Amino acid sequence: MAHLVKRKPEQAVARAVKGAQKLLDEGQGKQALNVLTLAKPVLVAGSKDAAAYYTMLATIHRSMGNEQAAERAEKNLA
Repeated sequence: MAHLVKRKPEQAVARAVKGAQKLLDEGQGKQALNVLTLAKPVLVAGSKDAAAYYTMLATIHRSMGNEQAAERAEKNLA
């Protein structure tokens, strides 16, 4: 995933969200969180990718039982 951030930063967030969803579906929440974290440096505030990023981040945190972190992620949507 790290190479995608460097080669195609405009697609990195969308790919990270998609990859994180797949990992979360497989029960690998911590790995999903790691995948999203790699794309954060190229995240553009206010973009549709940013909304998808923070929604996925909240979903991952909730699946791991961390409601406070999920709420913080949702605050970034506003």
